[in-house]
Formats: sequence, C-alpha cells, structure tokens
Amino acid sequence: FDPPLSEKGLVQAFDKGVTLRAKGVSFSAVASSPFLRCVQTAHALLRGMQDEHTPIHRDYGLSEVLSTRNMHGRAPDFL
Repeated sequence: FDPPLSEKGLVQAFDKGVTLRAKGVSFSAVASSPFLRCVQTAHALLRGMQDEHTPIHRDYGLSEVLSTRNMHGRAPDFL
C-alpha cells in the first residue's frame, strides 16, 4: 500500500519550499524514500522553491519498510 500525499501535505510542502527559497536555501540534490508520498513531498518542496533542476534520488535505504535494518540486515534481491 503506497498512498499519495494528501492535499494538505502538498500545500504544506510547497509552502515550506517558499519559506526555504526566501531564506536563500538551495539544494544540489534531494534524497527521498521511494514511497509515492515522499517523492510527492520532495517535488512539492522544490516547486515551492521554484527549482525545476535539482534531482530527486529515490533511496530504498530511507524506507521504513524496505531498509535493511528492518529486514535483519538482508536486502531483497531486487535491491
């Protein structure tokens, strides 16, 4: 089950991006869990920052379900 980010969450991420841009914050890359809501958060944050170029890297290690820590140190074969 991989639910999307709520409309409220999208607005909050976008607004945080606006705040970060106003403070002069920029990123060279963004790391995200591969879950849909996490990737949507990263995209909304960057849109709020008016940043269309920073890459978003999906990292399975950032997933609470797919991290090797929760799999007793063994990653699934597809990783």
